Amino acid sequence: MAAEVRDRHTCSGCGKHFVIVYQQLDPDESSRTVPIACPYCHALNRVAVATSAATASHYWSERLS
Repeated sequence: MAAEVRDRHTCSGCGKHFVIVYQQLDPDESSRTVPIACPYCHALNRVAVATSAATASHYWSERLS
């Protein structure tokens, strides 16, 4: 069963906090580093997400409210 994961990260460009959202199929699933744009300044960051989410490009960033 897939679970939604919301990992908090800090942008390497502007320093603001944002979350990466993705589906993890298995709690023991390995991870892969992927590029993601900061939702504030659009700087490119590298973060780890589940391999299945990375392969399907099914991950996104969201601003913290």
